[in-house]
This record gives sequence, C-alpha cells and structure tokens, in this order.
Amino acid sequence: DDGVSSAAIEPPTTTASLSGAVDIPDDLAAEYNIVSGLATYSVEEELQGLPTVGVGTTETISGSIAPGGTFDFTIDLQSFVSDQSRRDAKVREWFSQNPDGTFSGESFDLPSSAQVGEAVAFEVTGDLTVNGITHASTWAIEARVEENATLSVTGETFIVLSEFDIPVLDGGFIVMEDGATIEVAFSAAP
Repeated sequence: DDGVSSAAIEPPTTTASLSGAVDIPDDLAAEYNIVSGLATYSVEEELQGLPTVGVGTTETISGSIAPGGTFDFTIDLQSFVSDQSRRDAKVREWFSQNPDGTFSGESFDLPSSAQVGEAVAFEVTGDLTVNGITHASTWAIEARVEENATLSVTGETFIVLSEFDIPVLDGGFIVMEDGATIEVAFSAAP
C-alpha cells in the first residue's frame, strides 16, 4: 500500500484529556496547528514499458485548522523524496520557482458531536495552489479527536498535473499519467 498511514504520525503530547462524546466546537480549541505530518504524491508511470507508480513523500508540512472553519496547509514541494533520484531531481526542477504548494479551505466542518478516538469522514473544498496556479480542490478528509485533545487528520485529493503547469513526461524512458493523488496525514495540537 503506497497510501499515507496515520500510524506513521507521532501524536503530540498535551496535558488535556478527553473521553466519550465531545461537543464541537465547544469542547475543542479554537485553532490547532500541525505539529507533525506526512504528504505523499502518487503518479501512474511506465518505465521502459513496465507499469509502476511513482511515489514521493515529505514530512515538510505546516498549517492550521479551526474546527468549524478554516483549514490551511503548506507543503514544501521540493522536499519530496522517492525511490528514484532522477525523479526527485525533476520534482525539484519543476518547483524551483514556486517551492510551496498551499491549500486554503473554509469548510473544516466536523459534525456537532463526535466520539473521542473515532474517525469522522467529510469533505473540505478550497483553493489549491501549485506553481503559482490556483484551482478549486475537494479533499476527502477523515478526522479524529484524540484522548489528549489533539486532532489526527488524513486527507486525499486528485489533481490534473498539466492544470498546474507540471510537465507530463511522455516518451523515451518514462511515460507519466496526467494526474496525481495527493495525500496528507498529520497531528495537530491547540
């Protein structure tokens, strides 16, 4: 599985403690900041005619969440690392002028109540900016309120690479699909 696993994210340590049902937003902080996370891209490829998936990851993600409100994060696109140094060099080249990818959403709407430790699924729509180009983007989100009053969040979206002026290699050694799945997983603390 090349997906993002929330198990890889270390939960932050807080002194708060929650259990059972929580009322949202009353029992939560007004804002949470990302304290650790992972972002992953996956692109279908053919290398010398053999199908594969190019996967890169980075832990360079920052941002904040206001439950019932905004959801903003930034990923350092040049920090992605894969199993191919040539792919990594291309990624750094493609984002050399605009190294940050950002998402800004206005609808991080957790339900009005949730059970501590149980994931809730919803969508967040907002603006995704890559290479200085902004398009609307909808993320499938799973969020969980943890016993230590932090949030664990995973999210996934699909983008068309050419819409963000990302070159789609099509010939020679490599052929890429014109699309990528972007996933994030992180812990956020008040």
